[in-house]
Amino acid sequence: MNQHILLLPAACLSVVLTLTACSGASSGQSGDGTLKLVAADYGDKASNNSMAYWDGVATAFEKQNPGIKVDVEVVDWNDIDAHA
Repeated sequence: MNQHILLLPAACLSVVLTLTACSGASSGQSGDGTLKLVAADYGDKASNNSMAYWDGVATAFEKQNPGIKVDVEVVDWNDIDAHA
């Protein structure tokens, strides 16, 4: 019975430490930063490329998440697998 009483606090501490390690932001950080979005372009000419669409997605995201910028890069779909 005493082992079960000691295991509960240890398990709770383990969960708290795991969540703290995975949080990615410390108490002093504001959340500002930049996300990089790499998307495939399936258009065959400038007038129907995917850049305008992804720029719109990025603009909407930035509006809802002040302090976070989205860097959009659209790569030809033939080259997307080779893009790092």
